[in-house]
Amino acid sequence: MSAVRIAYLLIAIAALPAYAASYACQGSNRKIVVLQLVERDASAVPSWRWVSDLNVKLQNGEDLIEGAECMRKGEDDALLVPFGMITKDGVVRILHAWRIELPSGKIRPVKTASVKCEASAEPD
Repeated sequence: MSAVRIAYLLIAIAALPAYAASYACQGSNRKIVVLQLVERDASAVPSWRWVSDLNVKLQNGEDLIEGAECMRKGEDDALLVPFGMITKDGVVRILHAWRIELPSGKIRPVKTASVKCEASAEPD
C-alpha cells in the first residue's frame, strides 16, 4: 500500500472567504477536495468546512501539475487544478483539468485545449 500524499493549492480571493483545494492520491485514485476556512483559533490553528470533492481516475504517470505557471484562455487562473505530465525537457502536457468555481466551491471540468502551463521548476 502506497502512502497517501496531500498537496494543498491555497486559494485566496479578495472579498471572498479563503478556500483551499487539497489533492489526495493513492495509486491511480485521486480526489480533489475543496475546503473553506471557517475560523482560526487564538493559536492561529485553522478550522475548515468541507465544500465539495471529486474522485479522479488517472492513468499511470499522470499527476497533479505542480511547479508550473498555468493560464486558461490566455489569462492567469489560480483556480485551476491541472493534471498531466511534465517531460524531462520541461514541456507540460495537460491531460485533464478542473476549475474551482467561487463562491460555490464546485469543481467543474475544463477543456484542456484552453489550459496552457509552463514549468517554472525543474521536473523531478
